[in-house]
Amino acid sequence: MSYDLAVRKGERPADDKIAARVLNDLYDGYVDGEVEEPLSERIAAYVAVLFERRYDLTDDEDTSPWSTGPLTDEGSGPLIHLPMRWSMAEEASD
Repeated sequence: MSYDLAVRKGERPADDKIAARVLNDLYDGYVDGEVEEPLSERIAAYVAVLFERRYDLTDDEDTSPWSTGPLTDEGSGPLIHLPMRWSMAEEASD
């Protein structure tokens, strides 16, 4: 079982309904879309900070909280999907 967290670049939506719509639109355009884009600079920097705190699954399978790797393959443009091991989700999502 895994815990999935999505992180995106952008302003905070006004409410949960708008947030869900924004996430769905970004997912459809960047993850399910036909054209793959490199991670935006901001998302790439965020992932770099994550790797300072938590190893990528491809670097250390025993201590990594991520359930897939390389983690950078889980995003495109302004959106990244962070699938985490259920047992480490609370710690890693902080």
